[in-house]
Amino acid sequence: MQIYFKKTNGNNLVIITDGETAKIFNAAPTGIYEGVDLCAEDAADQLRDRFHALSESGDLNDFSDWCGGDETEIGPELIEEMEEADLVYSDPSDSGSLWDDFLAEAFKSTQ
Repeated sequence: MQIYFKKTNGNNLVIITDGETAKIFNAAPTGIYEGVDLCAEDAADQLRDRFHALSESGDLNDFSDWCGGDETEIGPELIEEMEEADLVYSDPSDSGSLWDDFLAEAFKSTQ
């Protein structure tokens, strides 16, 4: 599972993905997600700290347990969004996994 933070011109986004599907959260209307103000200058760092702390304590949800957000399959447009976003968490067990192969193949298809 990977978690990205994307600054936008509107509501900033948190994108949680398992490599096939993404759940996208914009924290509207408050702009607060998991206790982090997504408009703060250091929002990416705060999210990074938050998700790493949850992971270390064993309290980070599995992808299937995240509720809410807009759920979508990963396609070329979303891949482009993720490439421009800050990676704030990556599950260490996913390193060198099918996720890497998926992104490499998906990136090729956008060229």
